[in-house]
Amino acid sequence: MSTEIVVNFPILPLAESERSLRREFSVTSRYERVNAPHREHSPKRRSAAYQCLDLHFLIPLPSRRMLAFTRQALLDARSFHPSRGIGGSAPEVPGRRGQNLSRNPRPSNVPANGSHHPGASRRRRALGAVVTALVSLAAQPLALGASSAVANAQAPPTTRPAPRPTTRGELPCDIYGAAGAPCVGAFSTVRALYADYEGPLYKIRRASDGATRDIGVSSAGGYANASAQVGFCSHTTCTITEIYDQSPQHNNLYIEGAGGNGSADRGAPANALPNTAGGKEVYGLEISAGMGYRNDHTKGVPVGAEPQGVYMVTSGAHVNNKCCFDFGNAEVNNDDNGNGHMDALNFSTECWFTCHGTGPWAQADLENGLFQSDSGGSQDPQNTGTGPLPFVTAMLTNNGLNYFSLEQGNAQLGGLSTEYAGPEPYNSGIGYSPMHQEGAIVLGTGGDNSNGSIGSFFEGVITAGIPPASANNAVQDNIVSVGYGRPLGPVGSLVPGSEVSLRATSPSSSQEYIRTGTSNNGLAVIAPVGPTSSPRAKADASWVVQPGLANASCVSFEAFSDPGAYLESTDFALHVRPDDGSTAFARGATFCPRSVGGTRGTVFQSYGYPDMYIRHYDQHVYLASDGGTSDWDVFVGWGLDTGWAVTAPWAQAGFHELAVRSDGLCVGSPAGNLPGQPVVQETCGSSGQGYTGAELVPISGGYGEIQLSNSGNDIAVSGNPATTGTPDVVEEPPSGSATSLWLPVVQPDGSLKLISASSGLCLSVYGDIPRPGQKLDQSRCSSLPGATWQSFSFK
Repeated sequence: MSTEIVVNFPILPLAESERSLRREFSVTSRYERVNAPHREHSPKRRSAAYQCLDLHFLIPLPSRRMLAFTRQALLDARSFHPSRGIGGSAPEVPGRRGQNLSRNPRPSNVPANGSHHPGASRRRRALGAVVTALVSLAAQPLALGASSAVANAQAPPTTRPAPRPTTRGELPCDIYGAAGAPCVGAFSTVRALYADYEGPLYKIRRASDGATRDIGVSSAGGYANASAQVGFCSHTTCTITEIYDQSPQHNNLYIEGAGGNGSADRGAPANALPNTAGGKEVYGLEISAGMGYRNDHTKGVPVGAEPQGVYMVTSGAHVNNKCCFDFGNAEVNNDDNGNGHMDALNFSTECWFTCHGTGPWAQADLENGLFQSDSGGSQDPQNTGTGPLPFVTAMLTNNGLNYFSLEQGNAQLGGLSTEYAGPEPYNSGIGYSPMHQEGAIVLGTGGDNSNGSIGSFFEGVITAGIPPASANNAVQDNIVSVGYGRPLGPVGSLVPGSEVSLRATSPSSSQEYIRTGTSNNGLAVIAPVGPTSSPRAKADASWVVQPGLANASCVSFEAFSDPGAYLESTDFALHVRPDDGSTAFARGATFCPRSVGGTRGTVFQSYGYPDMYIRHYDQHVYLASDGGTSDWDVFVGWGLDTGWAVTAPWAQAGFHELAVRSDGLCVGSPAGNLPGQPVVQETCGSSGQGYTGAELVPISGGYGEIQLSNSGNDIAVSGNPATTGTPDVVEEPPSGSATSLWLPVVQPDGSLKLISASSGLCLSVYGDIPRPGQKLDQSRCSSLPGATWQSFSFK
């Protein structure tokens, strides 16, 4: 028994100016294909007829039983591993890097630093590589689990040598390079991605005079020198015009030009997404509709069916369902060139096929579809997306022939979960197996510059070849170690980097806080918030204090629940909106605090309208002047309604309530907070009864210490670490020993299992008794998702 593989090489009519082969091919099989998805845009019409040179290969097939690889088998292979948490890992498949190819001269309108255009030589070599691969396949019989050219084959076997162990000082591109999948595009506005990188990260342009400046790292392998940006952009606004590629390929990204489905883009404002990483102030990249970056003239980026890996750190709190927040491989002409001409990672709530939950999801934009599986839609009902996690790691690998995988995880703690690992989509010979990658790099838009999306970007790379699972795990560990989002300033203060809530001081509203509104227009409101409020309500009533967008000596309030969005006045009503980079927005989002003492606390003077102050009126928030003409300017109550108490935030990036999911009680400790004391559960928010906040501090391998806020001690295991049924979970000073290390494993319902490094047992409640003061214990980990007494959540 055999199957016939037909390789079609379309050849353009010969002309005086061009005699090169067209770099385009497809593979067909007599086996079942997945029907084509509906197209994102109308296919590009071919301008000239062409003929096809068909090469036929007969490949022996195994028996029907040997071909019975079920999807369930793929899912079963995603076994739990302590260093990854739930979900398996992508097969470690061999990848090859592009050869040194001849290039056409640089076009006159392309910057000179490393840009180029692929020439005919690369097209011929790409075709030759495919023919060689297919001939090699034809000469070898297929075996169970071996690589196949048919679309429904299993993923390739593991043939790559095991990577050498990584050292603590290695960064993502060092890890991938050591694993044989070097970075060919490495971008971040936050940090270096190589341990020895000490060059620029991005370029900014100042609005006041058009001057530009490179923002680099403070030291080799370090974090962005954000203070240089703050000084350069003081009293004006700046735009990010270029994002530097840290890899040796120098594939820098520039503001994207017009495409088949979008006009020319604009750059992102440089200060729209202030953040912290490595304990330092940095800035992420906030993409709003109409913004995007691209390089159509790259080198070293996978083309045709060459294997590729992509990861990015993004956010689940700043997303929409518009096309297309992508990062990865795209067309070189900014247009839709058909199925398989993209290989990009998408993160959004946009759904093409079957999706579960509300998202956002990590998806593969392979052109004309956002794929979560070979059939398009998600095959895992438990993959409901990440929700509004502030920092998310998303990964896509694709061998270019018959396999791709998607992984995602919390960039602040824990490991990765595999959402899909299996065959490519297939479409009657003109689909995605093999791929037809073109080698451009896109960030923030679709391949044809569809630019209605929003999103956040902190770092990301493209690799030549598929990284092994061990390398992806090591990169996730490194990302977690960065400590994205930890507050810099004292909590509850107006120091930039702090986190606060703003409580009204007028007697009738003294338990109400400024909150992000639930209406579509984003009007800010005041509403009651308390210990029993939902996590969402607490997050909406929390703000990150940032240097004033228009004047750094004042402040701006970034929404905790929507990074990159700010409290801003439009027509004197306060809204929560993404920074659009304009001077008007910066002025409307900048407030100068003035302490007035007494019960009024602090008033916030508008920088743009110095005679106006933040005031609540009729449950909304406005800029008001004393005795003005608007309803909210009314004299009665003006003095009381403009006063605000600056308090600790209801939600914060550091210490949180650690709740037991079964009974709603929170982890705490008895009075005294002495080493060796048992850790107990108490009523949440009741500090006098021993409740305390907790923070998971990442250490290594996905493990971390759970530190208690009121003592600084860790939650640790004492006595015989393998003992079950004995309450031996106690407070101990941080030591880094296995008895105080825990692995957080995310469950399908969003809760966490916490697995002890010393025993492999799970943190639980002793005796499963739902009462305050009950001690914590460890017991054998249940295989059931959301096991009642082993499920915890940081609130």
